[in-house]
Amino acid sequence: MPKVQIFETADAEYTDLRVEGGGSQRVCEWITPATGHHNSIGVAELRNIRIADYRFGFSDFLIVIGGSVTILQDGIAHRLETGQAILIPEGAIVTMDVRDWLRWVYITDPGNWRELMETPARVETLY
Repeated sequence: MPKVQIFETADAEYTDLRVEGGGSQRVCEWITPATGHHNSIGVAELRNIRIADYRFGFSDFLIVIGGSVTILQDGIAHRLETGQAILIPEGAIVTMDVRDWLRWVYITDPGNWRELMETPARVETLY
């Protein structure tokens, strides 16, 4: 019989995804195709970073569990804070601004998102 799994953000082991000066994006992958799942589910922390004009090569559902982020698309700013979520569909081009700190849970479809990542136009430190 399948067993439930418990995941603790306090125990998350992060790896660097992007680092620019004093800004960073780190991820902890909990569920992946390597663990027998279609999607990828994990937690990410971002600090003092702008990821500009980034085209998503996969769909990403993001749930803010700490801090805040501003996501810009087509000149419209969407500010998300703790308790809010956003769906960024495959092909969307956005800029993500984290002026201090952000932690969110992500669910990607498909799960091999690292293979589908594209290079953003710019990655900058924000203070």
